[in-house]
Parts: sequence; structure tokens; C-alpha cells
Amino acid sequence: MTLYKWQTNSEELRNLWIKEDMVSGDSLQVVEPSGLPFKVLGVSWNKREDSLYFDVQNLVTFLSSRVNSRRCLLHAIGRIFDPVGFLGPFVLRVKLLMQEIWKLSLDWDDDLPERLSLAWNRWCNEVPGLGELRIPRYLFSNMFNVGITKIELHCFSDASQKAYATVAYLRILFNDERIRIVFVASKTRVAPLKKLTLRRLELMGALLSARLSYRIVKALNLNLVCRF
Repeated sequence: MTLYKWQTNSEELRNLWIKEDMVSGDSLQVVEPSGLPFKVLGVSWNKREDSLYFDVQNLVTFLSSRVNSRRCLLHAIGRIFDPVGFLGPFVLRVKLLMQEIWKLSLDWDDDLPERLSLAWNRWCNEVPGLGELRIPRYLFSNMFNVGITKIELHCFSDASQKAYATVAYLRILFNDERIRIVFVASKTRVAPLKKLTLRRLELMGALLSARLSYRIVKALNLNLVCRF
């Protein structure tokens, strides 16, 4: 079976596949023939740097002709794909804004009140900066030939009356007693419109944290010494 439309930044693997005649036309490209970046599960991949980033040009173009309405805001949210949660705090802001609009029972194309309109435009003006983010694809980048003695998974959760969230990090200890902290993933949720106690929301955050921890351990298949 011939493997088509593959990409790798490993010269050794690429040379092996070329030797085995498993090369398609796109496999030797640095970017896709269309000039767009390669996509890895919906996130852009810089093949040379082996880093992930967000191609927000389409979103910026859409927002350049935006209107201050609930419909436009919902369309903007739908254009953001962030499965790992790199943009969690940023996306949460606009989701909270959307919830406030729902409370006002505005029609889809009604103008937003001035306070919400200012918050919406402030958020839109920050979107271009997302394209400058660079996240190493590999959690253990620049750790080759370095003795790792222990890997710990730390998950933190918290809540407010508006939202609850969790974030996960790896704490990596080396032979020379150095420690490195690596972001793994995050999840955010807007608090329900139905009034809940802060304690209940904190429990919901803890549950979200436990579920994220389970998925990370299952996906990475690491020999974790501790989980917190």
C-alpha cells in the first residue's frame, strides 16, 4: 500500500520513504501547493520549526467587515478551532460576552449595547496577535540526550460565578536536578445561566480536571510517577 499526502520533518524518515518509493507530489513541499500552511488536526504546522500556530487570516478578514451583532459574534466563535486549549482564556472571553447577549434577548441582527460593543471590538482588535503564537509540537522538544528521572502530571482547576476551567502541565525532572514545566492542554466552560453555588462550580471544575487528566494519560501513554 502506498502512503499518500504524508508530511514529516524527519530527514531520516523522509529518505527512507523516498527509497521505498512512497513519495507523492505534496510530500516534498514545505507548504501546501495552495500556499497555505499544513494542517495537523486543524491546527497549522510549521514544518521547519516543528511548531504549531494559528492561521487567523480568514478570521481577521471576516472581522474587518464585522458588525456589532449577535450573529457576527457567533460566526466569529465558529471560526476558531482550538482542540488542545492553547487559546482557552482568549476564547472564553468572547463566549462570556455571547452569554451576556443571550441574557438581553436581542435579535440576531440587533446592535449591541455600547458596553458590550466596546468589549466585542476590543476582543476583535486582539485577534491578529494570535498569529504570532508558536507552540512546540513535541512536548519533549530540546530534551534529547538528557536524562529524565521523573515525569509528573499536574492539573489545576478553578471556578468563578462566570466560568470554570482546568489546565494541565507536565513537570519533568532531569538527572542534573533541573526542572521543566510544559503546557499540555486546557479546557474552559461558561457557567450555566441557572444560578449555582461557587462550591458546585468548583466541583464541576474538578470533574473537568479529572476527565482531562484521564484523556492525557491515555493519549500520551507516559510512565507517570505522580498525578496531581
